[in-house]
Amino acid sequence: MKAYQGNVLASLENTRRFLDDNKAALGGVITGGTQQKLEQAIGELASTVTEQNQYTRDRKGAFAIQVASRAALLRDHMAPIVKVARLELSHAPELVKFSLPRKKVTLQQLGALADGMAEAARPHAQVFIDAGRKPDFLDRLKTAADQMRSAAYDGAQGRVRIKQATSRLTEQLSRARKVVHMLDAFVKEAAGSDQALLDSWNIAKRVVRPNGITRTSPSAGSTPAAMTPARAITAAAA
Repeated sequence: MKAYQGNVLASLENTRRFLDDNKAALGGVITGGTQQKLEQAIGELASTVTEQNQYTRDRKGAFAIQVASRAALLRDHMAPIVKVARLELSHAPELVKFSLPRKKVTLQQLGALADGMAEAARPHAQVFIDAGRKPDFLDRLKTAADQMRSAAYDGAQGRVRIKQATSRLTEQLSRARKVVHMLDAFVKEAAGSDQALLDSWNIAKRVVRPNGITRTSPSAGSTPAAMTPARAITAAAA
């Protein structure tokens, strides 16, 4: 959740507390049904924020697994095969098939290299087993590559889920602010000339910007800013 979105949610919570604290003064205008709209909006937002946070944690977990799986694939499976091949198969032209990538490759490329290495090593499996590799070393190589690809897929799906949750959160925040705008009219009607109540309401509904700056429009009749020399020349030429 972005900082501004969090501030909007905080504003909604403040609005709810204001309505609860001023039931007596607002009872004739703010009905249970009206306040229920705000409660429902806050509930939906809280649920979406929870989902978004969960998806974010899941994606971080998938990325961590992806990094660990990549390292394990190279260190524990591909590198031993290459080392055994250099020692035991140095006389064979197939040695060229047993090499580690010399530069950083994508997960898809590394997975393809692992698959190719497994197939190339299969005719010489007994050589590797005699050198100390476990009988299922090729199956474990394939499994490690699949785990890496699976983690990459989970990470990609996590990005999609986060994007969807963020979009849903944006829509819900917009809807919730419309509820507050509706309440604004009702509160002002109930407050009348009670300036203290209006001041409290304005503080409760206010959304603080992340930079702390409040945008204001110049009031009517205010003196316009002085023109720069370039603008003054242009205006004179006109």
